[in-house]
Amino acid sequence: MVAPETEEDDDMLCQLLHAVWKEIELGEASTYAPYIGYLQASQSDREMIPVLWSNIGRRLLNMVSITLPRKHITTWIDGFDNCFDALKKSDNSSCDVPDTENCKAPDLDDKDDDQHQDMDEEQEIAEDGSLITHDVDAIENSEEQKAHLKAFDIAIQHQIDRRFLVPLYDQIQHHHVEYNVNHTIQGDYSVKVVALKDIAKGEQLQRQTLTCLSECDGSKKDTVTSVMRNHGQVQNHPHFWNFPVGVSFAYDPSNKDEPIQWVKKPFELWNVEIMENEYSRQLRVRAGEINQSRQSIPDAEWKQIDAYSHALISALQVSVADAYEMFDEDGNIKEAMLKEQEEEKEKEGNEGDDQGDEGEETEEGEHTGDGEGEEEEFEELFEEQMDGESDEWYCDNSCFENGVPTNASGCDEAECFLGDIADLRGCPDYRYNAILNETEWVLMRSAYIAIVGPKKATVNLTYWSGMKVPFRVGYSPGRGRGVFSVEDIPKGTLVWTSEHTAAFETGIQYRQFLRALPDFMVCDLLIWCYTAKDISDVHYIGCDLDEGSLFNTYDDRAEYNIGGLKGTKVDFKANELVYALRDITAGEELVTAYGSFDTDDFAAFDL
Repeated sequence: MVAPETEEDDDMLCQLLHAVWKEIELGEASTYAPYIGYLQASQSDREMIPVLWSNIGRRLLNMVSITLPRKHITTWIDGFDNCFDALKKSDNSSCDVPDTENCKAPDLDDKDDDQHQDMDEEQEIAEDGSLITHDVDAIENSEEQKAHLKAFDIAIQHQIDRRFLVPLYDQIQHHHVEYNVNHTIQGDYSVKVVALKDIAKGEQLQRQTLTCLSECDGSKKDTVTSVMRNHGQVQNHPHFWNFPVGVSFAYDPSNKDEPIQWVKKPFELWNVEIMENEYSRQLRVRAGEINQSRQSIPDAEWKQIDAYSHALISALQVSVADAYEMFDEDGNIKEAMLKEQEEEKEKEGNEGDDQGDEGEETEEGEHTGDGEGEEEEFEELFEEQMDGESDEWYCDNSCFENGVPTNASGCDEAECFLGDIADLRGCPDYRYNAILNETEWVLMRSAYIAIVGPKKATVNLTYWSGMKVPFRVGYSPGRGRGVFSVEDIPKGTLVWTSEHTAAFETGIQYRQFLRALPDFMVCDLLIWCYTAKDISDVHYIGCDLDEGSLFNTYDDRAEYNIGGLKGTKVDFKANELVYALRDITAGEELVTAYGSFDTDDFAAFDL
């Protein structure tokens, strides 16, 4: 096996890097030449760790990730600078450089005491109240640096217990779900591989990527971020998350009764509000930078960023909703949670006493042990955000900077109406022929949830249509785009549900929604969206954010073949169901009535 010549616990990973580099430099003279050759060849056949990605890929992943206050996915390698320098200064496998303290590798484990510390100077709060991480303006590495990084990739990806690499064990492939063996370490350098189930003759041996399995408690399991950082991929559920606001949990969507398993609960409302704001920020990043960079980032990197983003958004959406259940309508923690909160505080206090750390005095003399200062800071940010939101209008472009909308003269009563937005987005020249794909529908839903917030959103961020029968979108003579059946549909069959119908309470929200989307989507939405009063007599703007927006109508009611659509009153919080009103043949267009629900009262929203 490949291992350092000497062992110092704090420096083991750094020393392992040197051991790998030594064998690489020896080339064919190395005792492990075939093994090293195998490791180098395998680098082109699997996901690379993010620190080896392209510059643009690293920047985008760094923009998405907020879960590591001290060990960022794309920047934690900076802690190895002196270890890399030592590669140039030393011919042996140890980290024997003048300042040995600077040759200590950063910790790769997501331990509870690391993850739940207060945010350090590298973690900041954005103006919208979300957490941000400094971007890294990465530069291209020299050939020597690239070689060092590839050696580092081998050390990280193949290390066992941060101490050594084992040739035969390394050839057992990884699998997130169908793994059938695991290893245990016996003594200093003895590795025992154990079958986790009966393995048939000829069956491939497969092991799990994660280094911490069922014997770990929730706070020490590999988080999604640590697996992305150390392996360049997202593991299967359950997903473990640690957030730098004293919150950690496991998320498993297959557990229908209790998808969130809390390790550290957000007992303060500001914790949940920060998570909610971060959820909205993640949706904006997904709707903007991630979707827009699809063609400019290497495909393998983009897919992993996309997977990480989706995992984070899904976890935040469900955890925020679950966390709000701990508080009453006034934002006070419910009585049922008070005892649990006190027990948690007592536990933390005891741990602090044991460690001799009851809070520290900063240079300014402020006590930093109870989080009160952070709470006040966050509250101020939220107040500023809420104060400014009502003043944000859509039309802040050159046409309206002088206070002159396209449908009015003078500046005294300048407004921003839907007709103005249509003109500014080029809708008069738009042909209304775009057929949206799944990603584009999801982009609309993401933008909507980001604007109104997950608590008030009437849709979830899902990746399927509300259509319940096989269909296709095509062109209907004289009517433009339409929805067509691709097989016979018997009378009474459920055809569509309104699970993707977005509801806007204010014209401001609707303007902000349109502002976040590209021109062709805005032009389509301006003709698809409608106004209606719900069953509580509250006026909303509604938009069906799936193919339901493309249902056409006929002048002759006898031609309608689907129905059950919205009546005069709409329940935006429940799914409206649309059924086949008669037997529908394959290839027939699906048509329904419009007039019963489209009140077209945008003036009530100052639009």
